[in-house]
Amino acid sequence: MTKTLENLAHVLGAAILNRGEMQTEVKQIAFDSRYVTAGGVFFAIKGLEADGHDYLDKACAQGAIALVVQDAAKIKSLQSSVTCLQVQDTRQALAAAANWFYDAPSKSLQVIGITASNGKTSTSLMYKTIALTAGKEIGVVGTVSYETAKRSEMSHLTTPDAVKLEQLLREMADSNYHYAVMECSSIGLDQRRNYGVKYRAAAFNNISREHLDYHGSFANYLQAKMRLITDCADENTAVVLNFDDPVIYEQRAMVKGRLLGFADLSNWPEQRLSQVQREEDRPQVLAADVDLSAGLPHFSILLDCATAQQLQGAQAAWQTAGRRQIGAYSYYVYPLSLQVPGYHSVMNALSAFSLAIVSGFSPVEACNGLARYQGIERRFQQILAPVKVQGTAWQKVVDYQIYDDHFANPGNIIFSLTSLSKMDYRHLHILYAIRGKRGVTVNKENIQQLAPFLPKLRLASFSATLSQDVVGHYDQVQADELGAFQESMRAINLPYKLYPTLKGAIKAVLPELQPGDVLLLAGCQGMDAGARLCLEQLAAQHPDLAAEVIMQAVKDRVCGQANEATDKDKLFAGEAGK
Repeated sequence: MTKTLENLAHVLGAAILNRGEMQTEVKQIAFDSRYVTAGGVFFAIKGLEADGHDYLDKACAQGAIALVVQDAAKIKSLQSSVTCLQVQDTRQALAAAANWFYDAPSKSLQVIGITASNGKTSTSLMYKTIALTAGKEIGVVGTVSYETAKRSEMSHLTTPDAVKLEQLLREMADSNYHYAVMECSSIGLDQRRNYGVKYRAAAFNNISREHLDYHGSFANYLQAKMRLITDCADENTAVVLNFDDPVIYEQRAMVKGRLLGFADLSNWPEQRLSQVQREEDRPQVLAADVDLSAGLPHFSILLDCATAQQLQGAQAAWQTAGRRQIGAYSYYVYPLSLQVPGYHSVMNALSAFSLAIVSGFSPVEACNGLARYQGIERRFQQILAPVKVQGTAWQKVVDYQIYDDHFANPGNIIFSLTSLSKMDYRHLHILYAIRGKRGVTVNKENIQQLAPFLPKLRLASFSATLSQDVVGHYDQVQADELGAFQESMRAINLPYKLYPTLKGAIKAVLPELQPGDVLLLAGCQGMDAGARLCLEQLAAQHPDLAAEVIMQAVKDRVCGQANEATDKDKLFAGEAGK
């Protein structure tokens, strides 16, 4: 069926300011005037740095057959007589138009949406592993990559623009994929990029202070995150919430459809569970007997029996040899051991498990997939440990552990430090990359998270770096950011050493490691190359040993490559103009 301007105007509920030939076929939906082609419709978006309304004539010159605007006054000086449509919100209209143009692909898929301050990527890839292990085709849209049958490409935005998003979903639907899992960023939600997507299930894992430079306040940030639940989800969408997060727990009444809560049993003892009056106010999925002493988590997932029967009846695949009674409530028990370290991995696994069972997978299928999940780079990733070099010549050299974490924001840092506080080791050494061009607030708040953990961590040394040798223009530490870091370190009375370069810092820190110690490489862009440089330096110190044994941990890494900073500068420079 031919898609016409008349169809589009009806879909958008748009006012027609200039009426051209309304039966003209729409051949493209665009929001960047540079890339408009003949037969395209240009949506004028008011962005942070540019206003698409200033490029209407350019879009017409490129071959646009229609313009979609918010500000009607902007068309008065227009040199063309093309059709002009007015809407209240061109961002939302763009998402609706893209969904229409690509024939609503999400209706042919089970789309799983995940939002969180931390753990979106890990949870989405856990879910992906569950689906693949169960023999289902699944596409991915997220921070690391976009994956369909036609492509597997590195992503530049966690949630891509609405046109790209609908195109990706259409590729999945055309390839008869069963599922699509996507990360939903607060900025993407605020900018309505997801507006046209129909979700089978959605999860809100956790929230901490993040992206306040964009949102302006924590309240605005929360509101943006909640759009996944309030705007994108409907009564047919199953919603998974972290009941251990007090902010998220307070939002549970906003859910329109089925609600499934997850939590750590240690936070919901029998007495607390017995005091809950309504079923929707207590978690149905629990982590019990969590053991992090060796780094890799061992625990059991408890699934409320009544919830299981509501979801799948008495199917054999849902049964288990174990049951556990907690007060008046009965639970199925699913023992699980993960291949990824950290307490945050336990919570991410609970979310992925919950999403799986509300979208057609059995608990056994969910646990099988979670047990096979091997993690992603820079999320409390174990880079080096005796177990990783067992049976090689390196086992005589490696008698300590190295972990790598992006330490992005307070929530992420708390998760990582909680994991370390539950692990067995001799002494801890932290090498931290100060965040560049992210503002004073985030640099202060990141360091402040250390204070309550200092008595619980056997911290032997703390080093910091400006990473001047590995970051580009857009990640360079500014003077006020360095000052904020130094002020915060003084406030918590923590001695440290500061190094201009990451290579210099690694060279100084590695010799301090003793048998049984742990080194944490912590930080965002400034630490992306940390693991690679660390292993390269160890390999250089032991030229008689096979370097490929230890370099295996970073062999297929996306971030931290030698040319990453230069490539990023080029990318942003190329996107700067309109």
